[in-house]
Amino acid sequence: MAQSITAPAASIKRRFCQLLPPNVIVDACHGAQHTWRMRKFDPVLTVHLFILQVLCGNTAIAHLRHLAGSAINAAAYCRARMRLPLAVYEKLLDHTARAAAQGCEPVFAALRVFLVDGTSSLTPDTRSIRKLFHQPANIRPGCGYPMAKVLALFDAASGAILQPLICALYVHEASRVWTLHPLLGAGDLLVGDRAFCSYVHLALLHAKGVLGLFSIHQR
Repeated sequence: MAQSITAPAASIKRRFCQLLPPNVIVDACHGAQHTWRMRKFDPVLTVHLFILQVLCGNTAIAHLRHLAGSAINAAAYCRARMRLPLAVYEKLLDHTARAAAQGCEPVFAALRVFLVDGTSSLTPDTRSIRKLFHQPANIRPGCGYPMAKVLALFDAASGAILQPLICALYVHEASRVWTLHPLLGAGDLLVGDRAFCSYVHLALLHAKGVLGLFSIHQR
């Protein structure tokens, strides 16, 4: 495994168009039954700009035009991103995970190792999203943004995200981690922090023949 993400991240910034070529994006759109008109912000350009924006620290669209080297209408770009269905991004995630796994040496020769962890993320501030995900308790109503919780399963050998799950901010990770178990097989090892250490979780893993390695919960 890489000791630092700095060098791999710099390489991805330089070559992300080659790592995710146009034909892969078009195939993902067809697989998701997404149709579009030929326009400036087609799915290929939209996805490539979106990746560039995220790789550069979720930079502002006004700065994105300098990175891309061409004029970008902010409103048109935002509408183009909204037109792409979630299924397209899911298929692209599957592709990048498979590509990242190619040629990676396993962490242990005898078993596959997976990591599970959770984090939180800001979401757009719309009425429906605010009702679904809620705002942090220490934020006054009408201030700040709603937040979602993200639970993800990683391949320890490649570092690729295999499956993300989005849930409400105050949903505990342990109540959703079982939905990731179908991606695990007998003899695999799942590693996580104390949030995932419970008798029930270990019993569910044992029933599938999966090993679990977690920090002991404080309680």
